[in-house]
Amino acid sequence: GGNAEYTYNGKRVHVFTSPGTLSVDVPIGSIEYAIIGGGGAGGGTPYAAAAAGGGGGAGGYVTSTSEVRSDVTVTVGPGGSPNPNTSGNNGTDTTLTGGLSAIGLGGGYGAGNASDGNHGGSGGGGAASAGEGGASELSQGEAGGDGSGTAGIDSNAGGGGGGYGGAGGNSGSPNPGSGGTGGLGVQVPSTFQDPTNPYGGDGPSGTFWFAGGGGGGGQNDPAGEGAGGGQPSPTGTPWAGAGHGGAFPPPNES
Repeated sequence: GGNAEYTYNGKRVHVFTSPGTLSVDVPIGSIEYAIIGGGGAGGGTPYAAAAAGGGGGAGGYVTSTSEVRSDVTVTVGPGGSPNPNTSGNNGTDTTLTGGLSAIGLGGGYGAGNASDGNHGGSGGGGAASAGEGGASELSQGEAGGDGSGTAGIDSNAGGGGGGYGGAGGNSGSPNPGSGGTGGLGVQVPSTFQDPTNPYGGDGPSGTFWFAGGGGGGGQNDPAGEGAGGGQPSPTGTPWAGAGHGGAFPPPNES
């Protein structure tokens, strides 16, 4: 079953990027799995509100081994949908049911318009003007960053969404006026890292990275956008499937 099957280091790997069934003809004494919930959407804000949104939290990440004696139904949770004028939506859970039971929680949404980020696998970032980051649930990630900051410097910048490997940064970090950096993601176990079948996003070391948090929106300057997935700066491709934050106000608008 799955969208792709291949053999790597003597083990059969099944990759599901959409719903399906892992067919089990005979009991399997030990199966290793890694699942990731859908990421939360970042927050937006009306232009007149003068407060950037928070970054979306990563979907929850779970890896373990288990005995399997019957077919496993796989539901792959999509990411949350954004809203340009308010908070986004949480990502959807990824689940394994039937012969194996496991859940990767959807990520918490990033806040919009001076509100708090939501809880989820990883928590979403808080919007500017003292919005708080959301919490992580079931130890499947980290919390989102806060959108509070210093008036006139970065009080209008949003916090970053949490990732599995690190919490989202608060607004104004690492630089005054910047949106918070999204939390670092995680690289799946080496069992799945067949170089001839790459998937996932880039990260600090190669590919196969997932569950990075989205960057928070910056204040007044495109250079203030938060970096996604724990990347040092938002100039390159964000890490671990995350997204960079946007600027407030939008570029070329006054």
